[in-house]
Amino acid sequence: SIGMAVLAYAGNLYYKTKVNERDDESAMRVADYVSAISGSLATYTSDNNTQIQSKAAIGTIPGSRVQNPTLQDLVNVANLNARYLNPVTYKTATINFVPSVVVDTSNGCTVPNCMLTYSVRTTDFLPSQKDSTVPDIGRTNMVAAKISSTRAGVSLPATLGNPSQFVAAGGILVGTNPTYQPGLIYAENVFDTQMLRPFLRRDGSLPMTG
Repeated sequence: SIGMAVLAYAGNLYYKTKVNERDDESAMRVADYVSAISGSLATYTSDNNTQIQSKAAIGTIPGSRVQNPTLQDLVNVANLNARYLNPVTYKTATINFVPSVVVDTSNGCTVPNCMLTYSVRTTDFLPSQKDSTVPDIGRTNMVAAKISSTRAGVSLPATLGNPSQFVAAGGILVGTNPTYQPGLIYAENVFDTQMLRPFLRRDGSLPMTG
């Protein structure tokens, strides 16, 4: 009957809405992780910028790893909450996070007076609801925008862009993607050792306000 059809349609619509709400909430955990790890990296770089640039040991972190600290390292020395050691599970994906610090010598600086770019990258994409083998780019862009509209980007599939780049809204280039894996999220900040504070852009033009 028409009444039964209306009820079935309403029930299906309600179910889809709840699934979308659940997926949005789960996806936003990625934004929470990236923001928390980025905050920990800010502490890590500001407290240890000389050692990082010189590749000198920081506590139990050997010099060979100071520019690529593990999440456990950040828990130990940079106040990262241990709950961020657990990966994010989203549908069929298990998403981990890779922190990194790069010494920028492009302006001819000498260590330890260079700027540091600290970043976080995800290891897997958010699977699409219809096809788990491809990334949900719409939801991934939503997560990146939640992190930052200018310093967080997504690696787009070749059909939409260049998977070797991380781009924010409007096509703003945020960084390069050495994995070429589409659907990943990357966020970075710059720490200027001369000004002793983080910046949003590589050229130091936008000081971070929060």
